Formats: sequence, structure tokens, C-alpha cells
Amino acid sequence: MTNVTGRFSRIHAGLPFAALVTVSVERPTSAPGVCLELSGSGFESQGIIESAPSSGPYEDWRQAALQGVAFGLRLATVNDARVAVKAIEGRAGTDTTAATVAAAAFIAVCQAFGFVPAGEVQRGLEALVFRSWSTPERVPDLDAEL
Repeated sequence: MTNVTGRFSRIHAGLPFAALVTVSVERPTSAPGVCLELSGSGFESQGIIESAPSSGPYEDWRQAALQGVAFGLRLATVNDARVAVKAIEGRAGTDTTAATVAAAAFIAVCQAFGFVPAGEVQRGLEALVFRSWSTPERVPDLDAEL
């Protein structure tokens, strides 16, 4: 298995957007698909990076990570791999929206498979993240919105 961390980190119009998503990739595999294997502890203290746990709060982050991974696999035309989301990190309420998590997960998949998305996809994803500031918990539908 290969572990890859995707990072989305930008400042736009004076607002920070940041998330890290680590995925573990197995290819080829007899059991392709996407799953969550998180062991984060959530919020610990002001100023400390938050790591999404397997259940409870952060459901928007978990769903957004799944969206980002699935979108990346579709664009890269990979259907013979198992991708496990191992960690989702950010700072809720300040830097990390669900769209930022989806973008970081997408980047992780692209890196894992050596896929370079078209420029319009990259620009569209970045614009989607920047629009997410006012609706931080809304999980984007990447197929419909890009």
C-alpha cells in the first residue's frame, strides 16, 4: 500500500483555505472501492490542527473526502484500486470547509495515480473552494459543479 497526502492551502481575498487528506492506495486489488479508515480525535485545543474521527462530528469532512476521492478516481479512469481515507486534517471554523477537504482528497488521488487534471478542472475546483466560505459545511457535488 502507498500513502499519499493531498494538501490544499491558499489565501483568497484575505481568507484562508486549508486541508490535508491522507489516502492509502492498493492497486491492483480484488476489492476495489473507497472507504474511510479514520482515527482522528477531533478538536483538542485552540490552535491545534483538528483530525476527523471515524464517527461523530466532522461528518461533512468525511463525506467531502469521499466525494473528492471518487471524483479523482473517475477523472483518472481508475477502477481497479482500493483507496482508504486515513486522515482528514484542518481547522473547522477558520480554514477548512467541506469543499477544501474535497479538493485535498482529489489532489491526493491525483498524486497517488500520477494523474494531472485539465487546467479547467483545477481552476474550477479552486473557485468552488473559494465560494465555500459562506457555506462551510455544504458538501459539494463535484460531478455536478465542475
